[in-house]
Amino acid sequence: KKQHMREGALLAASTVAASVVGVIIFARLNARLKRLRAAGQHHVRQKGKVKGKVALVIIDCQYGFWNERLAIDFPKFQARTARLLQQGRALGLPILHLREEFKSDGSDNLAPYIVQGKQFMIECTHDVAVLPCAAEIPGECVLRKTAWDGFVGTQGALLKALHGAGASVCLFAGLATSICVLQTATAAVNHGFLGVMVEDACADHIYAHEAVLKRYAGFGGLERTTVDAIVSSLPNWQDQADLLSARALE
Repeated sequence: KKQHMREGALLAASTVAASVVGVIIFARLNARLKRLRAAGQHHVRQKGKVKGKVALVIIDCQYGFWNERLAIDFPKFQARTARLLQQGRALGLPILHLREEFKSDGSDNLAPYIVQGKQFMIECTHDVAVLPCAAEIPGECVLRKTAWDGFVGTQGALLKALHGAGASVCLFAGLATSICVLQTATAAVNHGFLGVMVEDACADHIYAHEAVLKRYAGFGGLERTTVDAIVSSLPNWQDQADLLSARALE
């Protein structure tokens, strides 16, 4: 009888112990499951956002570069530029704005303007005012430039800002396609970035615009995209950015 009692006690203790162990295991598994679910939800929230790999650069969207001819040839430019910025912000892309502006005393003006006696894009004039479609929001980088090439014209500030954002791919849009946008985009390639021109958020004399897109994007130096194609193109650009980043570390 005592033997049966001892066996019963041992069985009860084993059952309790097993129950306690089961509760502990279940609690740990449940906690892990909650962490995984939270991570999954975080991943879903972050899905579609690209940070630090692809940057958007808006160039010279100012009244001095906008005129009636462009408004006729590119009637959707302002709406598409506004939408491009909206998309870039929703995707979490680093956004940089370049604005051409020269001092009123002419001390930092371009040589052709000085020789011609041309007063153009002078500080505190209507020329340098920003088109409403391209206005920055708090937190976005705005750089004054004094040359057609945005890297030279910002005295290295653009390069520093892009490196600070960890960007390897740069989307370019703005005015004018054949001058400041082209020179900044090709300079980006020279600095080791992949340059992509958002063609329907650029404008210029129509023949110059079309010639630039055909010539420079046609032979592979620059890529072309549209505002509507940006979201679907992001995975490919991300892969390219990863490749460039990996090469830089070798």
